[in-house]
Amino acid sequence: MNSNLGELIRILKGLRAAVGYHELRMPQHAMRCLHGLPLASINAFEPVVEILRRGIIKNKADAASIIEALREAACSVPSPMKDAFNLTLVVCYGMGLTGTVLVF
Repeated sequence: MNSNLGELIRILKGLRAAVGYHELRMPQHAMRCLHGLPLASINAFEPVVEILRRGIIKNKADAASIIEALREAACSVPSPMKDAFNLTLVVCYGMGLTGTVLVF
């Protein structure tokens, strides 16, 4: 259980770092963050990482298109993966599926 929690924290930190680099228009650093994620133990994040990779490759400076892609995907996947999408939206962008901004 603790190892999965540790892996989840590493994944979320990596996703957050990748999003930060993307917003700073540093796509190489963002891709490096995504490449090093330990997805083997928690594979529910694989589709999340793919959406982020596609957004970074397209080099879109605004986060709106990536957020919309994450929201659409979250609505069409089963529950364990839906949780991964929701967690990514909250941790990386500070918002839930409804679009309300969450303050930490």
